[in-house]
Amino acid sequence: MDLASDTTLDTLELRTAGAGLVLGINQHTAPVTARLFRPEPTRTMLVGGLKCAQLIAFRALGLGARLTVRSARLGAWETFIRGTGVLPHEVDLLTPGASADRPTSAAKPQLVVQDTGSSADEHDYRDGGGWRATLTVREELTAWDIDALVRADLAIMQPLAETEAALAASALHMASIQQWMSQIREDMVTLVNRGTARWALLSPTQIERNLIGQPTRH
Repeated sequence: MDLASDTTLDTLELRTAGAGLVLGINQHTAPVTARLFRPEPTRTMLVGGLKCAQLIAFRALGLGARLTVRSARLGAWETFIRGTGVLPHEVDLLTPGASADRPTSAAKPQLVVQDTGSSADEHDYRDGGGWRATLTVREELTAWDIDALVRADLAIMQPLAETEAALAASALHMASIQQWMSQIREDMVTLVNRGTARWALLSPTQIERNLIGQPTRH
């Protein structure tokens, strides 16, 4: 596996600043962060594309997190991992139905990406201890996903179709922002946590664009 360039490593170090994972910037160009890694397990749900999921994973690696990916499209994740230059022992790439419990700590948290497309193929890591965040990825939001969305500590949503926005607004009790969920720019995300909504420009760096591409939903 190729080693990461000095420039890539510098980018990862920059992502460690602030009180949490940098998800983007707000209208004042200030960082928008989320505290994914904490003493309690954290459930996060992304309604968006593969590239956005990989962007979040890349930034989590920058915080020193160990990455576990459960996916039916491991080829795409293997290509991504090779590009990061991360050491093999820091990543678990698993097929749906497999699991890999790792010890976690404040110094070495874990991000578990559940990119299986079906709740039947996913494990609940919530009882596995703290300093672990689970990112459930859904490329489309359907009525089957509402339970997972409601249970999430943080919802991250790229621009939604109008029907998806109606589902999300109803489930999250956020009717006042339903229109915005579908009308934000393609390079933005809506973040909902404990009844509070925020918006962020993903604002990928040049290195992130070279590695992942533009992290739009489609």
